[in-house]
Amino acid sequence: MPIFAVDGSDTQIATNPGDTGSYYPGSNGQKGYNLLHLNALYDLEEHVYTDAIIQAAKSQNEHGALNEMVDRSEIPKALV
Repeated sequence: MPIFAVDGSDTQIATNPGDTGSYYPGSNGQKGYNLLHLNALYDLEEHVYTDAIIQAAKSQNEHGALNEMVDRSEIPKALV
């Protein structure tokens, strides 16, 4: 039975104030920035990523991303 790990991570991308789903205005003199959230499913035995979902950071949903990756997987049984 495969063993998977799932984790999410924010990644800063090019600044685009028009992308309201990922843009964070700066504060205290800091410039604004955009973030995306990467949710990745990793096979611990094979040492490969088997799926990933990228979301705008403001609407990230790690639980929903995990459910989506599990639902579209063709693996019948696994430990996550």
